[in-house]
Order: sequence, then structure tokens, then C-alpha cells
Amino acid sequence: MKKTVLAAAAAALLTAIPAMAGTPVTTMSTPVVDNVSNFDAGWTLSGFAAFVAPDSDIDETWGGGVQVDYFFGPYFGIAGSGTWSEAADLYYLDLTARVPFDWAAPYALAGVGVIDGENSEEIMGRAGVGVDVRVWNGHGIFADWTYNFSGGGGGDDDLEDFQVVRFGLRFAL
Repeated sequence: MKKTVLAAAAAALLTAIPAMAGTPVTTMSTPVVDNVSNFDAGWTLSGFAAFVAPDSDIDETWGGGVQVDYFFGPYFGIAGSGTWSEAADLYYLDLTARVPFDWAAPYALAGVGVIDGENSEEIMGRAGVGVDVRVWNGHGIFADWTYNFSGGGGGDDDLEDFQVVRFGLRFAL
């Protein structure tokens, strides 16, 4: 009998303790916000300076241009670009594959385009590598190098292959 009374008293005491604990306190917590990736799918607009270096005795030249990119996800995208210089105007459509890290993404590109030279227009191909560094809110800087294939047969009036080094600003849209 003593055990039953003792058990009933303990149960009543344990039930009453939470009732005397006071009013419940709610704590305000800061919600965790997922970090938006700098290299998600979407559009970018770039402005750049370009150094055109022919593989022949033609003088090197500086120029500039713009590029619009659309990435389908963090890894693959398409780009259209125009580069204007004293030697020639270049217009390309490229496929780009990148490997994004937190704030930088090395990439490779390949594409086809048109060179509008002083006397003629030719279809060109190119391939290259670069790096895209995002500094603030998806915006950043980039630099790349491409080798441009003219497809000329080596005649006197054929265009020679050339290289282009570009660097500039990239804005996420």
C-alpha cells in the first residue's frame, strides 16, 4: 500500500512541475537562406577588350566587343559575340562548358562564326579556354584565349589563323 501511495504522490508531483514552470518563451531564430549560386542558369551580358594576334606578318591590333550568354544550368551554355578591331570584325556563336566553383568557373568554348575583313568575309571556327570570376552578386570579370581557324588553303589572298585574347566585365541579367 505504501508503494501505491508513494507512486501516486510522485505522479502528482511530476504532473504539477511543468504547470509551475511559467509561461512558454518563444525564441526568434534567423532563417537560413540558401546561398544563390553565382553560376546558375540564366543570361549574362559581357563587354570586353580584345587583342587580336595573327599567325602571319599582319600587325597585331586591339579591339573590343560584346557577348550575350545563356546557360541552361551551371555547366553548359551558348553565346553570341561580336568583336570589332582595326584588322577585322568577328561574329561568333559558341558552345561553352564550364566547371563552376564557389566564385570562379574555368571554361572551354568552341564555335563557328564569320570574319568580316577588309576585302572579304569568311566562315571561321574557333576553340579556347578561359576563366570567369564572380565578384559581386553574380557580376564579375573574365579572361579567355581562343585560336581561330580560317580554313584558308594558304594562298596569297587567304586569311591566316589567328589568336584572340579577351578580358572584360560580365553582368548577370
